[in-house]
Amino acid sequence: MTPAHKHSSAIPHGSTTPSIQCSHCELLPSAGQLISWSAFTAFFLLIALSYQGKAQSLQNGDFESGSTSWILSGGAEATSYAKFQHLGSMYLWLGGVESAKDLAYQIVSIPANATSAKLSFFYNINSLEGNTTAFDTFSATIRKASPDNTILKSLNTWSNKDQHGGPGNPYYQQSAVYDLLEFAGNTISICFASTNDVSEVTNFRVDDVMLVIETQELLPNLTLYIPPNWTHALIVTDTTTSRSRKAEFAATDTIFANWSFANSGAADIRQAFSTRLFVDDNPVNTWSTATLQANYYFFAGENNYSLGTLPAGDHVIRVVTDAYSEVGESDESDNELRHSISVSSGPRYQVVSLRDPEAGGNVVVLPLPGDDGKYPSGSTVELQATATPGYRFLLWQGDASGTTDRLTIEVNSAKTITAVFQRVDSHPSFSLIARAEAMTLETSTTVETRSTWQYIVAVTHDMRRWFLARLFRGNDSINMATDPINTSEAVHISKLGVVPFNDSGLSLKLPLPAGKSWLLTTEIGDQGCNGSAANPKPSHTGSNYFSLDFDNISSTDGGPRMEETNVEVLAAAGGVVVVAAFSAGNPANGYHVVIDHDFNRDLRTGYQTRYLHLKGWPDVEEGEIVVQGQPLGIVGSTGTDGDHLHFGVRFKDNGSYEDTDTRIALQKVRLEDLTLEQYIAECANGSPIRCFPSTNVKLATP
Repeated sequence: MTPAHKHSSAIPHGSTTPSIQCSHCELLPSAGQLISWSAFTAFFLLIALSYQGKAQSLQNGDFESGSTSWILSGGAEATSYAKFQHLGSMYLWLGGVESAKDLAYQIVSIPANATSAKLSFFYNINSLEGNTTAFDTFSATIRKASPDNTILKSLNTWSNKDQHGGPGNPYYQQSAVYDLLEFAGNTISICFASTNDVSEVTNFRVDDVMLVIETQELLPNLTLYIPPNWTHALIVTDTTTSRSRKAEFAATDTIFANWSFANSGAADIRQAFSTRLFVDDNPVNTWSTATLQANYYFFAGENNYSLGTLPAGDHVIRVVTDAYSEVGESDESDNELRHSISVSSGPRYQVVSLRDPEAGGNVVVLPLPGDDGKYPSGSTVELQATATPGYRFLLWQGDASGTTDRLTIEVNSAKTITAVFQRVDSHPSFSLIARAEAMTLETSTTVETRSTWQYIVAVTHDMRRWFLARLFRGNDSINMATDPINTSEAVHISKLGVVPFNDSGLSLKLPLPAGKSWLLTTEIGDQGCNGSAANPKPSHTGSNYFSLDFDNISSTDGGPRMEETNVEVLAAAGGVVVVAAFSAGNPANGYHVVIDHDFNRDLRTGYQTRYLHLKGWPDVEEGEIVVQGQPLGIVGSTGTDGDHLHFGVRFKDNGSYEDTDTRIALQKVRLEDLTLEQYIAECANGSPIRCFPSTNVKLATP
């Protein structure tokens, strides 16, 4: 039996040791709290590490120096008694006396840059107690290195039940290997403690305690950093204070640069290092930074650095920090910033795309402009128009023109171009059902109430078209039983169109064949070539003010203009023919047709359209009901010089601009969903060049 120790019970330990601290935890500076480092600025980032090595971190873990580096209380002691050591000549002895509490601990710091921390030891237990019930205990714990001795982690607990075959060697057992990496950056106590009850002592021995810590060396690392409100770590711009990067410049622009690097490593940079600026690999300037703390960044200054002007062409702006490898870093590959720019030799211009109406569609301009929203002079740009549902693309107008949805232009000045979209006819559709005893008009879809519109239909029997007109509202059916037709034979009922009831506007289609665009030579009011008064014609004044001249020249899909022969003139809307005649006097209308669109044959009410200078006698007769797209004749030159169609619109047989009621009514007319005033001619070298598309599909007569 081992002699009893002659000491009192255990007492608190570690009253003078420091509390746990994290040596690499720091708060982010708030915005604006910038620390100057040689005219640069620093800011918090992150920690980077590189490998250093491993070592035993406990002092006197084999107790060969007695209790040196250990704090003992109770009856704990380092001894060579009875040669019960594991190796060497000394060991730690706990217990061995009744009613005793013994404690031994060593305070140790585990570095923040530790990558591994492993604890192990050898222990030996022999007891006068039996091995069935635990009376005396022994524990290994990790505690705070502070007066309260709080247990942070319990490694293991043993008792007399775990006693070995005898004292000393060969009965020592090696403990498990305990991972203490969780305490990296903290100071802790490695503690061994025992408790014996009032009788039958147990001895607990500890020897060869090992704490092996592997660490990585703390190194700095210079890398790019994007400060708050910057777009990039390297700014190249044309002002002294901008923090947004550009790529396109003119040869007259003064170019400025600014850049930012950070020390993202875990160690301060305590020696000076260099930062160099290059343009196309040619050095421009070099700056020296004296020191830079970990987790801070620097930039070139509040004002951007001037590079002056650069010649036309492509250039590379490059900034390299630690340019001469003065700093040993954890990563040497991230010290460079670069940005490519283009300097144009001439001026730069903006291309503005507009939409009319804005809801009609979208316009994309490709390629995209430079950062300044402009293109170098001489650039080729394509505008692409896409109509939204319910609209179709009609034409381009403004500083360039065209009738296809893609328009290619050369940018030689600032340009504003408008894509004009046309609303697709959204008038309600309806079905017509004919019965011998009663003929009714029924809707096929829900129809909105439009009390100012009337829906015109015609009943054809024996190849003659009879007039029927009824006001149509909502889903009401129209009973045609009172119509003069009363027959059991087959009849044909067709919709002539939707026309205004009074003066609420008129929806027309271009009176020339669909699928092509037709050359406009004269605008309303005798205007041509973008509003210049070119060769005014007496026939385009007075009541003929709201008239347009179209040549028999067409363009398909934006292709070349071609002169055509025997071009059919088509009704712009349904109505009744009130004039189909020849006039050689004053006015000299030649062969011509006039259509009344309120179907009452009274020119003093409603709208009329006029088709002059036909090639021969019209294909329709006075009193005949016509539908939109029905052929009226051929484009000709009767009563005038040169083949063209004079197309006029009147209200109450008046087309004068001077009459207020007439002007207001005719300004409501839509021709292919454009107002008449939007049909603007354009000339090049004295000749008209602008064509307007038609959607007027030719309809066969019944």
